[in-house]
Amino acid sequence: GWFKRGMWDMRFNSKLSNLFIRIGIGFVFFYFGIDKFFHTQAWMNWIPPKLTFILPISAQTFTYILGVIEMVIGLFVFIGFFTRIFATIASVILLAIIVSIGFNEVAARDITILITTISLIFSGSNIFCIDNLIRRRRSKKKDPGDIILGDDLSDYKL
Repeated sequence: GWFKRGMWDMRFNSKLSNLFIRIGIGFVFFYFGIDKFFHTQAWMNWIPPKLTFILPISAQTFTYILGVIEMVIGLFVFIGFFTRIFATIASVILLAIIVSIGFNEVAARDITILITTISLIFSGSNIFCIDNLIRRRRSKKKDPGDIILGDDLSDYKL
């Protein structure tokens, strides 16, 4: 176990740090997603006027849709389900936010979150992810050479 190996086991600590990153990113996205339903007007004020002009839906509907998307991202990143895919979607959303609002205190925070989500794209899933459970079950049932959506491609020889 963890205690016998010692807290300085780098491979284990790397997996543990991935878990903490997923918990943090998952919490942030889930929280802000839910908050869009409670403080809709405040979130609508962050939408740039140029964007509200070209949107085919109202700013309120856009805020609700974004809230649902962020809650799904938060939940799936938190549990490690299709980790790389949802970290990529989170990164795209954060990049769009940063570009649309310009550099300010919110963008400074979002740049940090963006860098963290990019690290999840590279690290992918590990033993603490639902992805890992699915991969283990599928590998017992399928040809090990099959690539499954959401898999860590470093496990495969291409």
